[in-house]
Amino acid sequence: MKRIVLAAILAGLATPALALSCMVPDRRYEGDIEQARSGELPFTLIAGTFDYTRPAFDSEGYYEVQARFQGEIWQTDAWQPHIGPVTVRVSCINGDCGGMNPGSPILAIVRQDAEGTLLVASGPCSDLPTFLDETSREEALSCLHGRCPRNSY
Repeated sequence: MKRIVLAAILAGLATPALALSCMVPDRRYEGDIEQARSGELPFTLIAGTFDYTRPAFDSEGYYEVQARFQGEIWQTDAWQPHIGPVTVRVSCINGDCGGMNPGSPILAIVRQDAEGTLLVASGPCSDLPTFLDETSREEALSCLHGRCPRNSY
């Protein structure tokens, strides 16, 4: 009986950790697109490279840095060339962090605030940003239009 009670207590202690895990959606990019749709800021896709020096994370597992972006942005049903500043925000949960490799080709969701600042956020549970290739570009664009591909993992 003592073993059963001990096992029940230990199982109860493990539940908070499970609540903080990343849930994998059935469809790739779906969670990121739905989260962007539920926000107040307009959003679209951005594909290209971000040039910045990666700072250290602060004490709360977060950093924000100004990056120079060069690539394309999805506007009015077409990819348009875009070069300019973008704010990059990266966060962590329990030691798992989002992130992007400066200088690597990246596909991401970009939001624009009231002042016109472009913002790319990366958390540990996101499919986006991701490495840019033709497949990721096509799949994210399809998801943007309501046809998210099934996850293979």
